[in-house]
Amino acid sequence: NLEEKKAKMFSGAKINTTEGRSVLHVALRAPRTKAIVVDGVDQVAEVHKVLDSIQAFSGRVRSGAHVGCTGKPLTTVVAVSIGGSYL
Repeated sequence: NLEEKKAKMFSGAKINTTEGRSVLHVALRAPRTKAIVVDGVDQVAEVHKVLDSIQAFSGRVRSGAHVGCTGKPLTTVVAVSIGGSYL
């Protein structure tokens, strides 16, 4: 049943049978106040740590505080993505 499978996905159940792990796409979009605990670790909190880090880094890039190896502010960013995951 679709609703049961959705509920398992949102709870962090290990429904990815190929890799034997949770499907945590929902943790990427969950509010900071939501908890999805897998193997004792709140995945939403972990995601928000990374999102906070990305926000801080991108702020430094935009403001010019983060510079490249030349000592000059970055002007171009190239994002490489394979299968939806940024490298």
